[in-house]
Amino acid sequence: MRFRHTLLAYASCIPAFAIMTAQAQEAPVPTDNQKTQETVRDDTALQAIVVTGKRLGITNVRPTATVSGLEQEVTEIPRSVTTADSALLKDIQVRSIHDLTAVAPGTYTAAFYGVAGAVQIRGNVSDSYYRGFKGINNMGYYETPTESISGMELVRGPASPNYGAGKIGGMLNLTPKTDIATSLKGTTDFKGLVTAQVGSYGERKATLEGGLPFKIGDLDAAIYAYAYYNDSDSYYRHFSPNDKELQIGYAMDLGGGTELTIGGRYLDQSGHLASPGWNRLTQNLIDNGNYLAGSPLVSLAAPGAQSLMPAQLAPYITSLRQSTSFANPLPRGTISNLTRLDPATVEYVKLSRRNLNTSPLDFNDNKVFTAYVDLIHNFDNGDQVKLQGFYEDLKNDMYSAAGSATAADGDVKEIRLSYLVKRDFGEGFGFQAIVGANYRDYKIHDFQNYGRQYVIWDRNDISAEPTADMIINNQYLNPNGPVWDFRYYSRIKSVGAFINGDITLFDKAHIQGGARIDDYNIRSRNDGLVTFGGALGTDYYGSKSPISWQASLNYELPFGFIPYVTYAKTQSLETNKGGGVDPALLIGRKYLSPSELKEAGIKGSLLDGKLFLSLAAYKMKRQQRDALSGAINEAHSKGLEAEIRMQVTPEFSLLAVGALQQTKRRGYATVLLNAAQLGRDGADIYAAEWTAGSTSFTGATGYYIDRVLPKETFSIFGTYKFPFGLKANAGISYVGEISGIAPGAVKVPDYVTARASLSYTIDRYTVDLSVENLTDKTYFYLGQDTYSEVAAMPGMARAFHLRVAAQF
Repeated sequence: MRFRHTLLAYASCIPAFAIMTAQAQEAPVPTDNQKTQETVRDDTALQAIVVTGKRLGITNVRPTATVSGLEQEVTEIPRSVTTADSALLKDIQVRSIHDLTAVAPGTYTAAFYGVAGAVQIRGNVSDSYYRGFKGINNMGYYETPTESISGMELVRGPASPNYGAGKIGGMLNLTPKTDIATSLKGTTDFKGLVTAQVGSYGERKATLEGGLPFKIGDLDAAIYAYAYYNDSDSYYRHFSPNDKELQIGYAMDLGGGTELTIGGRYLDQSGHLASPGWNRLTQNLIDNGNYLAGSPLVSLAAPGAQSLMPAQLAPYITSLRQSTSFANPLPRGTISNLTRLDPATVEYVKLSRRNLNTSPLDFNDNKVFTAYVDLIHNFDNGDQVKLQGFYEDLKNDMYSAAGSATAADGDVKEIRLSYLVKRDFGEGFGFQAIVGANYRDYKIHDFQNYGRQYVIWDRNDISAEPTADMIINNQYLNPNGPVWDFRYYSRIKSVGAFINGDITLFDKAHIQGGARIDDYNIRSRNDGLVTFGGALGTDYYGSKSPISWQASLNYELPFGFIPYVTYAKTQSLETNKGGGVDPALLIGRKYLSPSELKEAGIKGSLLDGKLFLSLAAYKMKRQQRDALSGAINEAHSKGLEAEIRMQVTPEFSLLAVGALQQTKRRGYATVLLNAAQLGRDGADIYAAEWTAGSTSFTGATGYYIDRVLPKETFSIFGTYKFPFGLKANAGISYVGEISGIAPGAVKVPDYVTARASLSYTIDRYTVDLSVENLTDKTYFYLGQDTYSEVAAMPGMARAFHLRVAAQF
């Protein structure tokens, strides 16, 4: 493949190029561990103002304890991990988790109902963490904030044993702005930052943040606050993001080596609608923008109604929702007037990329409250004990025009006690280890509508405003309150114990490994109308104590190269959208998902920290659940990932990331079918919906390749800092061809998008002008899971952003 050749050629020539450019430099570049008394100013996060000696942006590959719980440099961690501070995220224009492909190899997130909640890593949905704690499961409830953080760490593969038995795909850990309070302790001056941003399509955003260090007696303390406000229009029709976020953090030394950190956030988010994108998907639509418009031939809506409700749908549901098989000859399905469009309204039109399958009645409202506390004691010998607490609460209400809807009300509490011990025996021998225990209590009320099949994706003509005949089962209009197909309640209590350690041999070799045991006690019930198994309105219970473990070996070679190998086996809970456990899984005792990871790679920090590189190869497998059928299937992924960061000269820095991957799935999955897969004219079928099982086209093996995920991704970005306060950043991202998973699937061609920005700083003021999708490239994300054959989310068109920042 051309991508593979390009990536390997680039990776092979980088070290030589770096050495030549480093020799040509006239001024030295400070290494990460050099301290300075000069104030470093950056307009994204005030931790830059508190002097740490760390570089910001592309070349900031900082130490992290998130992966292992141990104090290690990224090069010492035998896993594939990416760290990014707020300066890098701003320069690369990471505005949602879809943009992480530009900074982190192995990440590509397909359209999950249009809401960028959980990132996909190595072909699998990852876990989301906040300051090292796993919060409420965010499978498309709310947009994960990427502009209100001071940094993130993205780990490919399972989390460290001290963070829980997570998904094998990986984890995304966010560090809030308020963690800056810890760095502010011991300084003397108030620091603040205010920003305002306007842009294309009615963008209006503002932030205000600041921190105050002070003393209580002889003890250092600091408080930090951050506020974010977004009241914007959108590129997409009916979308109107309205976000408010407040963070507060407090840090204090208590004396005698003890310190306290406490803080929290409140996020109120609405207007990010849940739509996978375009419907009535054809190759002609993707290639040329030609859309078959038209209204249903038979009107079913009650007079004066705003939506089709179950009373109108139920008598005809066997025609409106049909199941077929790829084993059947073409044409498939039974057509009738109920499935057809009105011939008088049918025509081909050019569809705007701004039109999605939505309606004026769509909404998505979320409120998230998060709180945390750390009590840490540092001993004179370097040991450390931590007592940490975490709480998160989520409330969600969502409706989408095609008929899907959710409501959630849940909270999670966790307490973790850990002890970190470090010993240096001299002559290149030593070890460090963390041991501890945690208690976690997870409760969720998770309501969903799709089980009675009152969801019809193609019925809505998205080239025009929808009528009541195109808006399906809006239970929020029910005067007696919403009626839900699934009304899950789950409570999961768990007690865990863990150990993770690193043994140093001969100052070069490291043996790392850890394990944890979790004692789960689960209660779950379904008070809805549809069940995948078990009686409605009945409590079901489950208890198991699985063990998860991982082991690694790395060795430091000359010139700073460190090869490593890692093997991990985990057992994590198989959960539904809200993070609860379906009673059907408790009955079948299939609520634990075994996973396996094999990974080998090489890392290096060369040229006094001016060049960082990482190359990793992996194979992994895990179980997962099909959303529509409830069946358990498997995912097998393999791939190659590369990341290079380089300070080419004191002024110019470079970032390149790339990945090759393939994900195979085995088992039963439900897919919706497009017109080509039915062998029908769209005008005959778009008033109804058609499904089939994957086993009808996979044959005896049951395997299919998940082509919704691109085989190849690659990005390269450069930043140049001029001596008079001007900074320029530009780069491109390449995404390979994608398609649905079944025969006759629509194909989305590969594409390249470009981004660029200019930033000018004078004294305490900064002005940024950035452009995303510089060439106005048309591109798409295909729908995940069930919608892979019938939905495509158009990417953002060219957009300009102007941002003004002032430090005080």
